[in-house]
Amino acid sequence: MRIYGKSAQSMGSPKWKQVLQQVLGGVLLKQALCMANAQLHRYEYLVNTISGIVFFSTPHLGQDRGETFEKTISTIRATTKAASKAVSKLPSLNVEEEAASLFDLSVRFEAADLHSPVLSVYELVPTKIQEGRFKSKKMIDLVDMRRWDTATYSPTYSERSSISFDRIRQETVSGRPETSEHISNSNEATYASSTAHETLTHVVSALNIREREPQLPCKILNTEYHDQYFFGREDVLSLIGNALLPSKDKMISSESEGLRQFAICGMGGLGKTEIATEFAVRSKDLFDGVFWIPADDPAKLDAAFSLIAKQLGLEDPADSKNHIVSRELVKGWLSRPWKMTTIEGNATPTTATWLIIFDNADDQYTLTDYWPLQSNGSVLITSRDPLAKSYFTANPSAGVDLEPLSKAEGASLLYNMTALRDGDQAHVAERIAELLGGVPLAISQMAGVIRRQELRLSEFLESYEDASEQGALHKSKYPIGKTNYPHDISTVWAFESLDTATSSLLSTLALLDPDSIPEFLFADIPTSLSLDKFPTKSAAYRKARTDLLQASLVKRHADQNELIIHRLVQDSFKAQMEQPTKVHAFWFTVGLIALRWPTTMPPPTKKTAPVTTHRMWNIDRWPMCEALYPHAMKLKQYYEEMGSVELGKPPLYFPSLLQNAALWQFERGRTHEVIKMLQLALDMLSMCTDEDKGSVFVDTHFALGAVTAGTNDHDQSVYHHQCALRAQLEMRWREDVLDTRLARCYNELGTGRMEGGDLSGSIEAFLESMRIDKELGVYPWNWVMEANLGLSYTYIGNMDEAEVVLVGTLDRREAKFGKNDTESYRPGRILHALARLREAQGRAEEAFQLYSRSLASLMATLGHHHHFSADCGHKVTQYAIKYGQYENALFQINRPESLFL
Repeated sequence: MRIYGKSAQSMGSPKWKQVLQQVLGGVLLKQALCMANAQLHRYEYLVNTISGIVFFSTPHLGQDRGETFEKTISTIRATTKAASKAVSKLPSLNVEEEAASLFDLSVRFEAADLHSPVLSVYELVPTKIQEGRFKSKKMIDLVDMRRWDTATYSPTYSERSSISFDRIRQETVSGRPETSEHISNSNEATYASSTAHETLTHVVSALNIREREPQLPCKILNTEYHDQYFFGREDVLSLIGNALLPSKDKMISSESEGLRQFAICGMGGLGKTEIATEFAVRSKDLFDGVFWIPADDPAKLDAAFSLIAKQLGLEDPADSKNHIVSRELVKGWLSRPWKMTTIEGNATPTTATWLIIFDNADDQYTLTDYWPLQSNGSVLITSRDPLAKSYFTANPSAGVDLEPLSKAEGASLLYNMTALRDGDQAHVAERIAELLGGVPLAISQMAGVIRRQELRLSEFLESYEDASEQGALHKSKYPIGKTNYPHDISTVWAFESLDTATSSLLSTLALLDPDSIPEFLFADIPTSLSLDKFPTKSAAYRKARTDLLQASLVKRHADQNELIIHRLVQDSFKAQMEQPTKVHAFWFTVGLIALRWPTTMPPPTKKTAPVTTHRMWNIDRWPMCEALYPHAMKLKQYYEEMGSVELGKPPLYFPSLLQNAALWQFERGRTHEVIKMLQLALDMLSMCTDEDKGSVFVDTHFALGAVTAGTNDHDQSVYHHQCALRAQLEMRWREDVLDTRLARCYNELGTGRMEGGDLSGSIEAFLESMRIDKELGVYPWNWVMEANLGLSYTYIGNMDEAEVVLVGTLDRREAKFGKNDTESYRPGRILHALARLREAQGRAEEAFQLYSRSLASLMATLGHHHHFSADCGHKVTQYAIKYGQYENALFQINRPESLFL
């Protein structure tokens, strides 16, 4: 790589003028830029310092991909011929595989959104390629000129050694050069700016990963919403089909039609989800893949993309531990969807077709990281936001604003759902549909009431039109479309007809995330929680659940023991709840989630908060955390909307829940909202009057210290660990109680000091942590603390002490759990620390062996995609190259975790 000069510094930040890359260097630069885009939060500064890129004889993606691939093969062959002596030292080279990797890199580079101008320079004289010993030489152009706009320049004598890059940059950005002149000696230069997209694509893709064959057909449908009473909306279904169905003549093809999208917009209750479900079910056989994705929360999007990656066979279930990798694997296939098709008896790769449904995509920014680009697929969106029709497209016909049903359509739906025919009472059904505003959800719910109470349509209409029976719920709040409907939709459910136990259950369901409510929440409810008339017994719960199912207020996934409730039902029920009832139900629901959360914190001093049964980084608790997290966030959102004035002082278990949920998000690598959650927990603790709030205060500062250390904010990390330590020491002397939390505070303080470079301070803290654990009789329980203590001794140059600590720790671990145990990731970290010591001692072969053992342990516990595995894999790769184990080195480089390096 050649970097020429620096421009004047702006606010202390240098700007590189130009980066010149020739052949192999250009390929490496492409890979580096793709990886930098994948982790833009870490490398944005580096990317922004590049003012321009010049490629010399670097192959790019051409207009004809097949032709580009053939030229890529020729390029590889030419390179290996020219460097035959060097290549002979490497493992046998599979030209086709290497060409496929280089071709894939070109595709990914084209998808990257680079703001720097790109100049590509190459010779126009065809290159001579000799295919074999006895074959004649042939001439080929390794670069496809048709791909780029071209311009020629005739520099002055003083310019010939360095063409003005500023001039090229200016003309590249403007789109065309101002002049076109001939260059002497028949040399020409071409330039092009990199392809731009509407949004930045986070390209997370491994180096030279062999693409797996997708397992098609693959259908992940939302059959729970497939209503047997679905009626009408044929006009909308026709619009969707015209926009999204693939052309029949492209069903078996290697060509791409581009991305097709359509949005169904409208207020809640109009049947957007049901229409999308009906279209997916009707047309599922016309697509190779159909994927239903809840899109109202990033955590749900992550879970859906992880499921798709596994169902498509893009990754093994055992490796599906990193949501970013899973998401990018799916997006990679969506951007280049392919399948194997038998054509004239030969298996041939052809373009696959797919349909994605983003349901409840009310926030376009939530979809940004999940939106497929440059695809031969179809995207269907349901959203309350009318601007969803213009998400990522300027096509004005890419959606529809859903209107309520007409009186006739509403009456037909009511007849269909109630199975009633009141003779000549068609006008009665139309009147009911009119009163319900033509809202399908309202009609379906009232049909449930009619069937449950065994009413004739005329009886229901008489009751519904009686103002004294409607009560306050039938007051007008929101107009419906253009009909100026006088009633609020919440009036159609007649919640007053539910008994007290069913209403109590519904008050809890109304506060949780609506899509997947696990029923284990309502089993074995702790005696510390209570809610008036709540059905705590199994028989009472089943009866209340049956009442809700009969009235179509909820749906149930029987195979998963989960409930689903519509958002409109939740909003309607909350609106009619009295304030004291609402507050009591809220804190009861918070307790249901908090006391089920598998916390990693030590037992509190007075044991009035949740007690730990798990440890950080133990992945066996992650499924439970993932099931509970959306509900914790829903309660957090409601708390922020209502505020402490209406809800009162929070019980201790709410800030404890937020602290645990934030720490789990940190373990999974999702740090965007974590610090805000922890700050909210501290705010709650300042209002909390529980006698044991000090322990949760310590835990929250501990979590903030861990998170800030993970984001390389070492000063803040040490600050929060010191806050935790001071608070725990105050409790220690005030309560005269010594617990493991104090040892943990010293351990984390030592970690923060070590990462910040205060090695003497870190050793002091680690030794104090060890002393407390020994006094309590629980030493050793951490193991990683000993590994960090050994590392501190190594870094400070005290090799003898490091030897005693690390070898002794490994011996004790193996004596208790056996050699190479997989109880947790801890043996991998001990081995990694010991390898660092051997490295510092100059015992390279032993270090290589220990790094290899450490990598095997980390992958067996944390998986292939964790950054601990990536760090260790990097060291194994270095030593494999050092000792000539090139196949091992290439194997490590091709691992997905290399993305983290």
